[in-house]
Parts: sequence; C-alpha cells; structure tokens
Amino acid sequence: FARVNRNDSKFYTTAIHGIDAVRFLTGSDYKKLSFNYQEMQNINLGSANICLQGEMVSGALVQLNFMPMCGILLERTTINVENHTFMLNIPMWGGNDAPGDLYHYENDKLIEHINGSELYPDNDLPTMSGFYDQMNYFIESVKSKKSLTPTVTDSLQSMIVAEHIEKRKDSYLL
Repeated sequence: FARVNRNDSKFYTTAIHGIDAVRFLTGSDYKKLSFNYQEMQNINLGSANICLQGEMVSGALVQLNFMPMCGILLERTTINVENHTFMLNIPMWGGNDAPGDLYHYENDKLIEHINGSELYPDNDLPTMSGFYDQMNYFIESVKSKKSLTPTVTDSLQSMIVAEHIEKRKDSYLL
C-alpha cells in the first residue's frame, strides 16, 4: 500500500485491509511475522513505513509493505507460485492504477492481461473496487437474516496483527 500525505499514527487501520487480503488470497492464517518500522518523526510522531515478512500456516511466504508518505497512491499485489506470477494493480480513488490491471505470467511470458475497463466499461470505481458488491452483500444478508461472513472470529487474527503494528511489536507467532 502506498499513500500520499497519510502522516497519521493510526495507519494500521488502513494496513489491516492488506493484512486481511493476504489471509484471503492464501486461504491461510499467519504462522509467524517479523515487523520493521521506519519511523518518520520529522513528519509526525507515530508515522512510519511498515514492512511485514513472514510465513502463513499453509507455508506461503509473504511480504507486505505499507508506506503512508509516498509520492503515489496505489495498492498492488504480486503472487508467485511454481513458474507463475500474478500482478494485480488495484484501482483506487485518485490513484494512478485506475481502472486496474491483472497480469498473469508463466515462465516469463505474459499469458493474460485483463484491464479493469474490459470488466467495467463505465469505469465506475465503487463497482470496480468491490465496494458496491461488499455493501450489497451486507444489505442483502441483513434483509434476509443470513449470517454474515467473515465473522468477527474469522477477522480476529487480522486485528491482532494490526494491533502489533499499533504497539510497534517486532514479531508475531501463532
């Protein structure tokens, strides 16, 4: 995650989305993490670049970088697995990656490229970014009295990892 002028000490409240996304994408909980912080006290007390490295219970290795004071607004994800690489440029309001892209490489050859405009020709960012579907799911679930997922229990580990950032802890073990 890269942001512009997010010089607040509570950036972990934004970082939790990336923390949770990794759990979703890997289908696994965090097994262990190490945290590194680059404090930016000359900007604002408590503001920091944050790097997490570790391993998921599934064995996947992960690295997350949260940079609240960059020169660009973006969210990007790269997944590498057995000669395949997937790169996702997530569309963000005011970001340079809108309307978003997904690239799939196999053995150093581009296999597929999907541009967000192909999926959403009207370039409606709330829909492209998933906010519309998320809100619609919530409203429909409440209307039909269907149980919501994920549950608070499902989200607990992401909250714990974010709390580690808030308290500037240097490691996490499941």
